[in-house]
Amino acid sequence: MGTFKETVETFERLTVLVGVHGAGLANVIHMQPGTHLVEIFMADRSEANRHYFNMCKWLGINYHTPGYFSDTIDSALLWSEIEKIIS
Repeated sequence: MGTFKETVETFERLTVLVGVHGAGLANVIHMQPGTHLVEIFMADRSEANRHYFNMCKWLGINYHTPGYFSDTIDSALLWSEIEKIIS
C-alpha cells in the first residue's frame, strides 16, 4: 500500500470496507464514523471472533456480515450485502 501515512489516509477516505476476517481489518480504526465494514468469515473462524464488530461499535462504524462461507465465497450473497449498504 505504501507508507503508514498513506495507509491511514486511504482508510480515512473509505466509505465501505469489505474484507475477510483477519488482522488487516484492524485498520478499521482509521475509518470515519458512519462508514461501513463488511466482514467476511470463512469456516475456520469461530463465532466468538467479535473483535471488529466491537471496534465498529466503539468507533461509530456500521458493521455488517453476510455470514460464514466454507472454502469459497458466495459472490451473489456478498454483492447482495454490499448493495444493501450502498442503497
